[in-house]
Amino acid sequence: MKQAIWDFLYRFFPGHGHHLVPSAGLYDWQQNPEIGTGSVVTDGPETKDSRLQPDSPRLAELRKRYAEFDKQATTPLVWSPGRVTAEELRGFRGADIYVWQSGGLNYGLMAHALAYHYLRSHDELGLLDRMDDDAAFAVRRFDVDGRKVSRDLLDSILEINFIERELGLSKKPGFNVLDIGAGYGRLAHRMVQAMPMLGKHLCTDAVPESTFICQHYLGHRGVTDKAQVVPLDEIERTLAATPVDLAVNIHSFSECSLEAIDWWAKLLASNRVPWLLVCPNAKHDAGRHLGVEDGRGFKGEIEKHGYRLVKMSPKYEDPVIQAYGLDPSYFHLFQLQ
Repeated sequence: MKQAIWDFLYRFFPGHGHHLVPSAGLYDWQQNPEIGTGSVVTDGPETKDSRLQPDSPRLAELRKRYAEFDKQATTPLVWSPGRVTAEELRGFRGADIYVWQSGGLNYGLMAHALAYHYLRSHDELGLLDRMDDDAAFAVRRFDVDGRKVSRDLLDSILEINFIERELGLSKKPGFNVLDIGAGYGRLAHRMVQAMPMLGKHLCTDAVPESTFICQHYLGHRGVTDKAQVVPLDEIERTLAATPVDLAVNIHSFSECSLEAIDWWAKLLASNRVPWLLVCPNAKHDAGRHLGVEDGRGFKGEIEKHGYRLVKMSPKYEDPVIQAYGLDPSYFHLFQLQ
């Protein structure tokens, strides 16, 4: 009887797009989800800070200001009001809405290990040896090569190395970066660590909760001398006063409306920002296609304001790592003509 059941299952599943794999062929983290979740700290002095509360007066102020701002920039496609819960507000580095870290082929222990060892031979700036991570704000960390690593750390190093490889900004004194959709300030924190010649890393976001926690996080990291949070309703005035060498958008335009992307591209062009780096969510064609959540392309929204794609590069140059490493996507580098 048992053999008959297995014969039926083997015949049934391939015909419905599934394939059975013997348990001996699975990794231990696939058999036991607890192994692949990494170490997560959800309680501690940082997560209990009274300022990280949904009823904070500062957050209420930002919500009001953003609600009164240009609707073209703020009407949500994904980030509707109430999307950020009270728990995610306090443990924002572990919240998948900011940096997806849940288990799976490209987010679990194996993916982190592949990305880490890839960087061991591709980290031209040597950042892997200069940076580490702690458990603040509930980030997920994995034990790899005798140390704890997070997606925050690995993604930031990959992005900074790409920026340096293509633009060589570390050699330009006082260069400025605009981070559109900066989230909690992950990249800004790492840029200050990595680039001694950095002038300002300006962080802005159309989500008031993101601006709120970004201010808190960059202050917690002690990098506010160079990493500056710019509320959305101050961004036009700030750009008029601060020449920007590079704008970056990491996994943000994919979650915006086409109208918002058009608004941003027009603003960048009017302020003569020469370079724009976009890394989309890999939902559509593994990140080769610049698409918003529903699949509509947004490359045209950028190009119609004078930007041209000059480089499209996989996140990992090794095709095997690009297939199985941590959150593979593509970097799209645009230049203002």
